[in-house]
Amino acid sequence: LLHTRQHKAQTAGTTTGCGKSRGFTLAGLLVVFVVPSICSIMLLLTVVAVVAATTASAVPAAEFRHCSTCVKAMTTLLPTVASTRSGTVSLADIEAACRIEHSNAEACAWVRSYPRLETTASFYHGGNSPQSVCSAAGACDLEVPPSAHPKAPASPLDLRITRGFGPDGYNKVRVSVISDTADPEVSSSIFQYSEPFRYRWTNKRLQSGLVTVTPGTPKTLSIGGVQFNVSVPVQDKGSHGIIIADPCYNSKWIPCTFGMELGIFERLPALINAACSHPLDYWMVLGDNFYDRTGEITQPFFDKLTLQTKSTLFATTPGNHDYWVAGVPGSAKQEDQYSNGLLQYYPQDTLASHLNRNKSFIDFSVDPDKETTVDARLPSIENTIWYNMIGNVAFIGFSGAYEYHDAKPLLTDACAWVDKAKPTVAVFVGHWNSASSGCSDEMDVPAVYREMKSMPGCAAMGDRLKYVMGHTHCNEVTQTVDGLATGFMVAGQGMIGCGNFGIPYVSTKNNRLLVSYFSVGTITTPLKLQKNFESLRDCFSTAGIANCQHLATIWLNQTLPSLP
Repeated sequence: LLHTRQHKAQTAGTTTGCGKSRGFTLAGLLVVFVVPSICSIMLLLTVVAVVAATTASAVPAAEFRHCSTCVKAMTTLLPTVASTRSGTVSLADIEAACRIEHSNAEACAWVRSYPRLETTASFYHGGNSPQSVCSAAGACDLEVPPSAHPKAPASPLDLRITRGFGPDGYNKVRVSVISDTADPEVSSSIFQYSEPFRYRWTNKRLQSGLVTVTPGTPKTLSIGGVQFNVSVPVQDKGSHGIIIADPCYNSKWIPCTFGMELGIFERLPALINAACSHPLDYWMVLGDNFYDRTGEITQPFFDKLTLQTKSTLFATTPGNHDYWVAGVPGSAKQEDQYSNGLLQYYPQDTLASHLNRNKSFIDFSVDPDKETTVDARLPSIENTIWYNMIGNVAFIGFSGAYEYHDAKPLLTDACAWVDKAKPTVAVFVGHWNSASSGCSDEMDVPAVYREMKSMPGCAAMGDRLKYVMGHTHCNEVTQTVDGLATGFMVAGQGMIGCGNFGIPYVSTKNNRLLVSYFSVGTITTPLKLQKNFESLRDCFSTAGIANCQHLATIWLNQTLPSLP
């Protein structure tokens, strides 16, 4: 603000040989006395430099750094402003808060240097959040421009490989291809299902089928002339993979506060591709998948993934923003996806697949456009319950959007399957870490863990029963039992929260349960982000993620019982 007022005062009626002054600096005073030809040359060089800097990158990276700085500044200053007056707040009030809040000179210096806040004062009332102020100022709602999207997909097929439903046999995988309805169907004898998406994201087509594989031996498949290998580790042998949640890079529907600053759109797919370039057994995304109502944000990200990545086993669970893009049922809109886009874009062999084997592997019995209440628009709960094994690990996935009394018998069946499958480790995966934002009571992941650890089958796992979740946007250990890490949060992937970003890794190889975290960095260490990213990417690519543990923080290193 001060900067803006000074600028107006300095430019009023003050000129030099090169035009109006931009402020009294030593260089500016010298230019006044330099011959016009030198002045012109300097001006030309300045213009060339600006153009070069502008065209060097398709994304104005300097602008992206404003968001977290603004949020931190407003978090400090707005409470002081609110304590001194009510109603609409002016920039003069914020400037007064700066004089009171001497402890945050950096925040105040930034406020003074960001003239776009001048248009924001009328947006702020006492109850508004720092995020809403910064979004209104244009500091937090920058998006990856279309020019930065891939010119062509990195993979010739938009492929999904997911595990078969556990009770139907260890040697089953679901092979699916996603395409635009405007494109010809892909011909393959693999597909038992080929239909346009129903209800949401209807510009896309899903083709899918179950395939039998030999565990431990890659199976070469060909679809549309494209060959790829599908692998499932030998049952009861160690496996490894990466698990993330809540990835965001675009603010079309929800402000993705740290996505641009952390470089999620460039760095996250590059790290996933690098990790999958040496055979990785699986990767997962546990909900709030790109905060996308229509599919238009998701597709550019997946276009950056390689065929090797897309032919690696994948799994997901829906989060609150996958049902209602605003994140809560109370703000639901008719056009929200209610997870219908997610169910078809990430096709999995769920309980619904098991129950409807001779019909459709997705239960489409609920048409959200024919229901009048928000709760009634949720798809069948059986679409969201899945369990299977990858090597010696049993994974159980579920959604917290349903009532516990409906989910309990289905989760009890999952534990009964665990009892028969005899995994070395069992892991619950879901989205919500608390009963909020549309999550029913007793359906957040820690609550389900507390219930299921006493159920027959799951109870026998003891300290080898773990859980992984998202929702609160941090990467950290959330629960320790008897000195062993038990609960993990993996949602630091661009959304506002702890501001950290990295790749959580899980391995059950060599009779160890290893959970480690590869930190790319935080919003408070911006200068380290690119260096850390390059170190991780290069190590993953050359040595394989399993051999890069010297770059990771170890969250858990637990001895597992030896196989007989």
